[in-house]
Amino acid sequence: MNDLTVKETKVEPTTVTTTTTQLTSKDTKLGILLGSIIFWVGMLMFIVGEGGTLAFGFLLTLAGFGVYLGYKIKQWWNHD
Repeated sequence: MNDLTVKETKVEPTTVTTTTTQLTSKDTKLGILLGSIIFWVGMLMFIVGEGGTLAFGFLLTLAGFGVYLGYKIKQWWNHD
């Protein structure tokens, strides 16, 4: 005859880890976009311009790059 035995086993509940994904905020995206637009408008003025337009285009390019870089650092720093 076959004896059937029941063996008790204790099962521990498993822990579920959730991962949260943070999206980039709209003001940061807008700042990056504006910085890019200012940069390229300044670059275009710098390449095509002459005299005062050349200097203004150069300054606009630097300003656009500064805005873009500032918002990219903000995005990295705040992880938003």
